[in-house]
Amino acid sequence: MIDVMKMITARMYMKRNEPFLSSWHAYVGYELDLFKAFGRPMSKFDVADALQLDEDLLEQWIMVGLSIGHLKEAGRGRYKIANAWKLPKPKGNNSSGVLLKEMMELHIPTLLQYPEMMREKSRSHFDEEKHAPTVAETSRLLEVLAMPKMSKKIRDNEFKQVLDIGCGKRAISRSLPNVFLIPILRALKSVRQLQRKPSS
Repeated sequence: MIDVMKMITARMYMKRNEPFLSSWHAYVGYELDLFKAFGRPMSKFDVADALQLDEDLLEQWIMVGLSIGHLKEAGRGRYKIANAWKLPKPKGNNSSGVLLKEMMELHIPTLLQYPEMMREKSRSHFDEEKHAPTVAETSRLLEVLAMPKMSKKIRDNEFKQVLDIGCGKRAISRSLPNVFLIPILRALKSVRQLQRKPSS
């Protein structure tokens, strides 16, 4: 009976992880431009050849996509994206894919390091060189989404100054030309990118 209960408990945890598979698939598709490649019917061979990818691993990604509804068969060994509105847009188009990228490359690896950090009494440090551009892009996307409500609150309260902690790429300052903005940014790489951009 104890073994049965252990199996039931293990299955419960596995079922809870099913949504993660969809996030992982969307992240890989965004990062490797696979959704763009399968925007029209394409074979795994043609996509693997065009993007210089491992064909066997691409096939596994396609099989997962078929099972979760991100892809569909298009005949003659070809595949095409399904329900495009559910998938992240290609890079550079205010894509939600950058949120997946930050989660998969920064947050989840940190969570997985937790047992080791507790044993070693250590801390995981932010890799500025690797992650700063992604975090800055994520911040910009969130700023764009939040801007209408923020602008209304600033107008309604007649604020003249705004302290922007973690200013990213200054989406707020470009959207509030009549407000004195005080930007604070820690990541040096993002500061360098910011300094190279002229104020608008």
